[in-house]
Amino acid sequence: MIRRMATHFQYIEAAMNCAVHEKMEDGGWFASIPGLTGLWATGRSKEAARKDLHEALDGWIEVTAKTGNRVPDVVRVSL
Repeated sequence: MIRRMATHFQYIEAAMNCAVHEKMEDGGWFASIPGLTGLWATGRSKEAARKDLHEALDGWIEVTAKTGNRVPDVVRVSL
């Protein structure tokens, strides 16, 4: 498997392309990215959940790196 090193922006774009969205019973939306443990967001619409997930991903990457943990690859893209 060939991995490609990416910029911060490219990694976020690749990760967001893997996002999964699920409609909840209350009518809201849940969004997550498989493989990125503890990263999720909710919103009143699919678009709102996706926007919040994008913002959460940026902070999640920073916290993961600052705590000395490796940021997982997404679709063969490394940060």
